Amino acid sequence: MPDRLRIYCTECDGGRGIWKRIDENRQLLEFLQNERPALLERFPFIETWIGNQDIFLMNLLLLMELPLKPEWVGDRKFPREWPGNPCIEGAYMEFSSSKISGEHDD
Repeated sequence: MPDRLRIYCTECDGGRGIWKRIDENRQLLEFLQNERPALLERFPFIETWIGNQDIFLMNLLLLMELPLKPEWVGDRKFPREWPGNPCIEGAYMEFSSSKISGEHDD
């Protein structure tokens, strides 16, 4: 199963995979910030919803030990930086091989 999941996360969407999903999620928040700031002010939970999706996708990327950006990107910023509340980035988990395998740091 992990091999199929890894292939899906790296090869779907024309090879842009999970990184494209992260980028488009962040692009949606940027759009709302720029084009509909009153909506976000009236319903601040919208940013939380989008942020929770970002947390899930980033943690999945980290859990699968994928790079933060794919090699084919080069020097471009892709996926774009998280444009919202910085506390969202604080919810990204740190995964190491030992934590994934269930080993303990002694």
